[in-house]
Amino acid sequence: MTGGVIGISLLLVLTGCDRIANPGQTVQGYGRVIDGDSLIVDSKKIRLWGIDAVELNQTCTRNGQPWRCGQAAKTALARKIDGASLTCRRQDRDRYGRIVAECFVSKYSVNGWMVRRGWALAYQRYSAKFIEDERAAKRDRLGLWQSRFEKPWNWRRGTN
Repeated sequence: MTGGVIGISLLLVLTGCDRIANPGQTVQGYGRVIDGDSLIVDSKKIRLWGIDAVELNQTCTRNGQPWRCGQAAKTALARKIDGASLTCRRQDRDRYGRIVAECFVSKYSVNGWMVRRGWALAYQRYSAKFIEDERAAKRDRLGLWQSRFEKPWNWRRGTN
C-alpha cells in the first residue's frame, strides 16, 4: 500500500500537479496588489489566507452615501506593502490555482493587518486566526466598520 501512495505522489510531482498543499513553502519578493486580498509576488498569484476583503468593484454606504470600499481596501493593502519585501507562507492552493498564503512584511502579518485595520474580514470558513482582529476593528469602527457593507462572500453570491 505504501508503494502505491509513493507512486501516486511521484506521479503528481512529475506531472506538475501540486494540488498537495505543501504548507510552509515560501514565496518571497515585492508584491503587486490586485485587490484587497490578492496580489502577485515573484510572478505568482497569491490569495491571502484566512481573510476575505470586499470585492474591488463593491461599494459600501457611509453617512448615507455610497463609497468605493473595494477600491479603498486595495489602496490600503498597496500602501501597506509599498516598497516592502514580502515573505508568503503557503497554506494551500485555491480552485483557481492561486497560492493561498499568509504574507509578512518583516515579522508582521499583512493578513492580520488587513483585518485589524478593518479592510478585510476574518474568513472563518477557513481559519479562526483573525477573529480577534476583526472584533477589534469592529469595536474601533475602522475601515469597513465605519460604514454599512455586505460581507464579501454574500456580495459575490448576490444575496444580502
